Amino acid sequence: MYYSKTPQCALCDTPNPQLSYCNKCYVDLCETCVEKHVSSYSVKHRIVTFKERKKEPKYPKCSRHIGRPCKRFCLTCNIPSCGQCYSSYEHKGHYLVEFFVNLAKAREEISTDLQELENSIYPEYQKFAPYISSLRTNLKKDSRKLANDLNKRREELIREIDDIINKLTSDFVDVKNNFLFALNKQEHKIKQTVPEVIQSIEELKKLSNSNDGCLVSEYISRNAEFRMLLNEIEVCLPIFTPGKLNKKKFWRQFGSLSLPSVETENHTNNIESSETSQSPPVQPLPDVPQSPERNPSPPVLHLPDVAQFPVMNPFLLPQPLLDVPQSPETTPSPPLRPLLDVPQILKAIDTGSANLSSVALLSDEELWTTGNDCIITLHNLQGQLLQSVQTKSGIKPSDIAVTWNGDLVYIDPPFRTVNKIVNTQVQELLTLREWRPRHVCCTISGDILVVMVSDDKQTKVVRYYAYGSKEIQFNDKGDPLYSSGQYSLYISSNRNGDICVADNEAGAVVVVSDSGKFRFTYTGSQTNNRKLSFIPVGIATDGSFRILTSDRLTNCIHIIDQNGEFLRYIDNCDLDDLWGLCVDTKDNLFVTEWKKGQVKKIQYCEEIN
Repeated sequence: MYYSKTPQCALCDTPNPQLSYCNKCYVDLCETCVEKHVSSYSVKHRIVTFKERKKEPKYPKCSRHIGRPCKRFCLTCNIPSCGQCYSSYEHKGHYLVEFFVNLAKAREEISTDLQELENSIYPEYQKFAPYISSLRTNLKKDSRKLANDLNKRREELIREIDDIINKLTSDFVDVKNNFLFALNKQEHKIKQTVPEVIQSIEELKKLSNSNDGCLVSEYISRNAEFRMLLNEIEVCLPIFTPGKLNKKKFWRQFGSLSLPSVETENHTNNIESSETSQSPPVQPLPDVPQSPERNPSPPVLHLPDVAQFPVMNPFLLPQPLLDVPQSPETTPSPPLRPLLDVPQILKAIDTGSANLSSVALLSDEELWTTGNDCIITLHNLQGQLLQSVQTKSGIKPSDIAVTWNGDLVYIDPPFRTVNKIVNTQVQELLTLREWRPRHVCCTISGDILVVMVSDDKQTKVVRYYAYGSKEIQFNDKGDPLYSSGQYSLYISSNRNGDICVADNEAGAVVVVSDSGKFRFTYTGSQTNNRKLSFIPVGIATDGSFRILTSDRLTNCIHIIDQNGEFLRYIDNCDLDDLWGLCVDTKDNLFVTEWKKGQVKKIQYCEEIN
């Protein structure tokens, strides 16, 4: 029986044949207690007459105490609880609510998701297929126009320019093919997903009318997954910029193609998600005296389970454009900017932040930094504050980076998330369960690299690209590539595709290829036949494939080439307690100083005219 023969109020126990009933909470209520009940719990109550009441839901059975119904729900443990469970020490101090409260919340989510699927997501899916078709048509039309512009320019020049024309045409074709590939892939994915959306609508309709408490409470929303695909691709062809004909400066003055990435514009709202930690510490300085004899010249010499590791939203990432050189052994070196004999400080930017750790460039004139609080700030080179962003958790981010299209990416340690800021809005790229993200960087191909550690003390790098991910954790012998302690593991991507990690605890820079194959480890240089201790923190790479890392022990910068050979130090710029590094498009180095809260801009390469 669901109801007694003499109904009485669930709050005051007063017998009353004229009772009301709450169809959300499944309780009898007298007229006096209705208002008190409606103001309780954070659910939308539904008060009806006693005759219009619904049957009480089917409570799930306790898995530990056979036969006992679970009429409460532990929000701390996120499990149903029977009377014997919540009276035991197992749930002492936990937050318990009546099962119907949790059930009502689940049904509200089901109703909201169903409405969104029917009224928003499904109609958008129907619009995208013809939209992509029109984009493809316009892309081909505009592509032909751009090809004609290139050919007209070619007719004005002499035979020597043929090689350059062929190179630019090749680059242009690559851009067009990448756009076509992205459009075709998104169209195919949308067509594949439409049946799943329809099926989900039908399932939610059945679930919304179900009295099966077990089934309803186990509901997991897929709306965020479906919403990911509804991102508009912005087709932006390269722009040809002609220059004056001058054979001595032919390559620079002929003209160039701008090479945009295949971007997507997000037209949907992002779901916000709700362990507190600070930035990973660095190894304490040992009592080793700094050598005054340091020579500035070169000396003679497994994928996780889906439930544990959700796939990153591919359309929140800048898409790959052109192939990046995969192996430095088979790739010609880039135009080399010679190193200056004496590096010089160009700017000292005061950020006003204590414990300044990470720096990331938005442009050659603007830089993001993070200090010892939850605020990420954007300054220009004059030190003026242009913008500030607060993390969702209110805790200091463990690292920051900037994508190739200018979006800020940061790691929020308490939530174990990697987030992106787009137009002041926070988009959640990745949420981890068994792993904690520690450091992050963005590659020239639009990928995102994340250093993460597990609760059982393992460390790995995961590369996220538009349609998948790849783990990097062990060498060919099965040995771990990275240390598993609590110290920092800043990461940078070289232009030749290599992945470089400054392993602070190991006292080494570990470099692997983009496929994860171990290349080399740099553990410091030798001066006067004596090996100095080495405690790397920040790391960056420049346009000549060189690797730069900050040494906290000696307060200097080590510069090595793409094969791990030491080139020189930067030790003449009055650097103190240096930390994070980054390099601009002209190969100027930006260094954060932890205690001072300053960022120093240093020129260490010769300018190319």
